Amino acid sequence: MNIILLQSKLRLEDIDKLLNEFPQFLFLSLTEETCHQLSPEQWSRVEILYGSYLSKDELSHAHQLKWLHLPSNDHRHISLEAIKNKGNTLITDTLPPNINQLAEFVVTGILSFAKNLYHWHEAGKFPGLIWDCKWKESMWEIRNCKLLQIGLDSIGTEITKQCRKLGMNVWGVQEKRTFHPYCHKTVSTSNLHSILPRMDIVILSMPKGREYKDYFGKAELELMNKDAVLIVVGNNKAVDERALGQTLDKGKLRGVLIDAYEETPLATNSPLWKRPNVIITPDISTSPEEAEIQSFRTFRYNLRQYLHGNINDMNNLVNTHSPKTI
Repeated sequence: MNIILLQSKLRLEDIDKLLNEFPQFLFLSLTEETCHQLSPEQWSRVEILYGSYLSKDELSHAHQLKWLHLPSNDHRHISLEAIKNKGNTLITDTLPPNINQLAEFVVTGILSFAKNLYHWHEAGKFPGLIWDCKWKESMWEIRNCKLLQIGLDSIGTEITKQCRKLGMNVWGVQEKRTFHPYCHKTVSTSNLHSILPRMDIVILSMPKGREYKDYFGKAELELMNKDAVLIVVGNNKAVDERALGQTLDKGKLRGVLIDAYEETPLATNSPLWKRPNVIITPDISTSPEEAEIQSFRTFRYNLRQYLHGNINDMNNLVNTHSPKTI
């Protein structure tokens, strides 16, 4: 009897459903730490892994591993290259939960900077001057603002959809220029620098992989409009933190919103914490979320397809032969 190793925590009622529907497998529910203590012989019996962590050494012993299901869309703790080289191993992941809420979070950030909401608490220090407050004169109407969405996966698509409904002029950037249903115009990444100076709002929603660290750096920040807004969700390491601080020191950018990924927050001594026009939140853009429930549903559906050999009907198959779409 081959093993399905449940590395990610599931509810007891969900484990019971798996046991009843798939008696042909032996289900082992172990923590990540315990999984690392498995012997090579035990790894050799694992046919399916439900989890986020798999080292190259463990993979080398998992001779019967046919399928890896990730409970999120975070691929950082597995080696796609090693799995590709091994061959005959499927990978599926789970789409980000509550992308509608994430898009709403982005829109909230845009509106707060457009209306200077982060400044108005200062007006209370001089209540006699509130009616002549300079922040009234620089408020935006977001209709027709030029918005650039960098990354047009499922998250970027939802952001562009909601922003277009609000009347913004939506542009998109992806590896290759193609049609997008919610963008007025799309450009390839090679043309990013030529359009940055014209954008009022720039949104980065990059996958949470190391390969995107400092994707948006000094050169890109210097090209941004002086009064532009920058919003970063998904992978906060995609923007060069040091270069961003230097850009703000020059008086550039109307506002910055960074939804810092909980495992890689901004450094405690980062000067960005003290910036009045920088809002930093702890990976809350998709909250409240039900990632575990969504992941289990995807896994259970895919397990049915796997058993019947309907590989092409499995949801969220990851292509190890091409880079992740942005």
